[in-house]
Amino acid sequence: MGILLTLWVIFLTAKPVERFASIFAALTKAREDKVSAPDVGTIERIDYPNIVRVKLAKGAAWNSGTLYIAGVCDGEVRYTLALFRQIQGAEVIGTGLCIATADPTKTLPVGRVRASHDAELAAQFIEKLSGSPGAELVGFTVENSNIGIIRFEIASDSPLSEGDVVFASIRQQDIFYQIIDAETAEESFDQNPRGTCIIRAAQLGSYSPEKGFVKFPWVPSMNSPLFWAKKCEFLRPHLNPSEFLVGDVPSTNISVVADLNHLVEYHTAVLGVTGTGKTELALDIVREAVSRNTKVFCVDFTGEYKARLADLHPTSPTPTEDQVADLEKKLFEAETGAYGAGQEKRILKEAISSIKGEVEQQISDFLVKEDDRLAILELGEIANTKATLRLTELYLSSIMMWARRHRKARQILIVLEEAHTIIPETHGAGFDFDTQWVVSRIGQIALQGRKIWGWSSDRQPADRACE
Repeated sequence: MGILLTLWVIFLTAKPVERFASIFAALTKAREDKVSAPDVGTIERIDYPNIVRVKLAKGAAWNSGTLYIAGVCDGEVRYTLALFRQIQGAEVIGTGLCIATADPTKTLPVGRVRASHDAELAAQFIEKLSGSPGAELVGFTVENSNIGIIRFEIASDSPLSEGDVVFASIRQQDIFYQIIDAETAEESFDQNPRGTCIIRAAQLGSYSPEKGFVKFPWVPSMNSPLFWAKKCEFLRPHLNPSEFLVGDVPSTNISVVADLNHLVEYHTAVLGVTGTGKTELALDIVREAVSRNTKVFCVDFTGEYKARLADLHPTSPTPTEDQVADLEKKLFEAETGAYGAGQEKRILKEAISSIKGEVEQQISDFLVKEDDRLAILELGEIANTKATLRLTELYLSSIMMWARRHRKARQILIVLEEAHTIIPETHGAGFDFDTQWVVSRIGQIALQGRKIWGWSSDRQPADRACE
């Protein structure tokens, strides 16, 4: 009776049947959950504030843009977007971006990562982060980024390339950056090296059809997500009367706008390595300026301009071959003459004065005649000589003198092809005193010319450089 009474008390108080049934149900549910959504790995490291590094299980998938849930160290379960995966020693490490807290019904042990299998929710998160439907998440910002140039990490096999445009959301604005460089780097990851690919991108700014790109005065936060702009649709720019299109930004439909007034009033450099189209852009600008009744004076050492712009019927205020040969001879004699070459220098000065009068008349005729809008000074035969610098200085000085006498009479655009040939660095170039003076004089004309012959404009941007 005592044994039966004891068993009866146990059944009433401890309820072992119910407890065994509850434990069995929990084990069954855990086993079912593991079969339906197995763990893909464990969290190896979290880079504050939102980058998670996951040591993936053997054969586990980690596809870019796929949604996962991760149990982080504070006990929360976070939605995580996969970015890329990398091999580290004998392991595979997945990098993800924590983007939101999962609903309370989802539970997961700390350090575990599991697939979400919700493609629609992943697309919603990406659209919310980027503000653009169909945007592609490509990486995240890393250390040493600044306002002008950001650095961000991507997968080594990313399809991005130089010139492509990415964007980040800063203070509810999309700020665009253009890729200018990439480099590989190695990071210590739990005593093992991990190779990374770091991209450098220059800020283009925020975009609007009215103003184009406007510089944004701040830098994206650490680990901010970066998106590829190739699927973004940009509204066509609203052009002012003095503006025209010169091309598109690579991999986008962003139109690049140039303002003729700005090109005349400010200093513009067209920069790039051989074969990138510098001359093509310069020729397009020349054609646009001529079509808008702007006088264009080109100094050409390549011999291309006259042939490529023949349909514009350019004038050629070029010195004769005899004048060039005589100037070369007198320059050489003035440089090599004995006892300071006083006599030779006087003869050189007289020769330059004679040429100067003829040059001033050529420039005056060009700037006064309404039918002549394009002049090309070809110096291909004497490139990289002192005569090149002397003659260029004479023509540019004559333009400057005419502009002083006829202030704001008309717009004059000066185009220097291979400008480094006639405005080189004087330090270490081996120039004598007279040649350094000529180079400095050309530089002075370039700096001061816009104050003399440029028209004023309602818009006042900073000086620009086209790359």
